[in-house]
Amino acid sequence: MQPNYKYRASSDNVLERQSVEDAFAPSVHWGFDIVATSGSSVLVDATDFFLRDARNVTGAIANRNQGNFTLDKSRSAFYLLNTKAFPENVEVESMLTFTSSNPGNLVNSVAATGGSITLRQHHSLV
Repeated sequence: MQPNYKYRASSDNVLERQSVEDAFAPSVHWGFDIVATSGSSVLVDATDFFLRDARNVTGAIANRNQGNFTLDKSRSAFYLLNTKAFPENVEVESMLTFTSSNPGNLVNSVAATGGSITLRQHHSLV
């Protein structure tokens, strides 16, 4: 859940701060399936969260007239070399493969196979 930091009250008045918090909605970015619980610990499956087009790559490519691509989850995976956990943050990187039957000229010229491009996407959870 992400608070709306565009609107804040720096007042000492508790009611004024609460009013601003209530007036400008936060955003829930994702819901996760709980896989297991143990005491106060919860294990969730975040695979779909990390193996998605979070940066709208397909839209960016289409806006540049370079084809209509879709994410191929069967050819996407976690990039474990850059996936690490630390005491105050978690870094997750994934390799995402996008496919198209009509890649544009630029994509054809820079990708090994224009109809299939694989990019890495990094997430930092702080």
